[in-house]
Amino acid sequence: MTAGLVIKDVLQAMHRLEDEDARRTAWDILRLELNEMCREFSVSELRTSISIDFSSSAYSSGMLLPSNLFGIDMVRDSDGLEYVERNPGDIENHEPLYRFYRTNVDADGLFFGVDGNVSNGGLTFTSASLAADGQVVDGEYIRFGEAESYYKISSDTTPFTFTPAYYGEVMAQGDFYVRPPETQRMVLLDKDEDELTERSVTVYYWTAPRGIYRPSDRIPLVSTEALTLRILRRMPEAKDRRPVNNNEVVTAMNKLKRMTPNFPRSPAARGEDNQPIEFTTNPFDERD
Repeated sequence: MTAGLVIKDVLQAMHRLEDEDARRTAWDILRLELNEMCREFSVSELRTSISIDFSSSAYSSGMLLPSNLFGIDMVRDSDGLEYVERNPGDIENHEPLYRFYRTNVDADGLFFGVDGNVSNGGLTFTSASLAADGQVVDGEYIRFGEAESYYKISSDTTPFTFTPAYYGEVMAQGDFYVRPPETQRMVLLDKDEDELTERSVTVYYWTAPRGIYRPSDRIPLVSTEALTLRILRRMPEAKDRRPVNNNEVVTAMNKLKRMTPNFPRSPAARGEDNQPIEFTTNPFDERD
């Protein structure tokens, strides 16, 4: 379903189709709730992958992950070894698993500016302070203002180019982050708890949704029932016209998760090290 239809459903439920203030509020809440929902589970339409070389000279307490990463489905290397996520405080050296953990890079990001300029529909932005700083930003992600939408920079000189196109409000001398503070690094560990820095892995993950600003923008969910209810729950105007209870939201979220295709993975049986068990030999055969 498109964003315009979701907003129409919300306004109709509140009998506020002609209320422009309610419409603007509904759009703001739609973007907020959509981002929160997409953090809660692996969204099939937002799944992608990236290959990361941990032997790179850029290694520094781990390798950078994409700033728009919302969650990880699986990490696997070229030998077929799968890595299980742990938090740094829960890693035990007797655990027979290859593991990884994530840490945030910096509370200030790579660069914070207050002089960003970008137009609606734009693919470039300017910032005198970023240009003067001389940072290498090609390949980095940028986030404009208060919106939780991410754009990948593809140049090091002004005007800086990025993708996808920006459809938010026109920004003039606004604030922005290059490599926002929520960007993370990944560290790989072997069974002995030693860091691995000599291999490449493929990270299968799902991203933040693109910024939803136009009625024709598509909601990347297989069902929008839960999103509509969550928007209504936040709308003050809905408390009298269309109140939403928590059970409705929970039921709709469970339905959405059931309808969303699972991340595909091998059905092979796995041992205590989380690797597939190979039956190339018969453990019950007679000894020579």
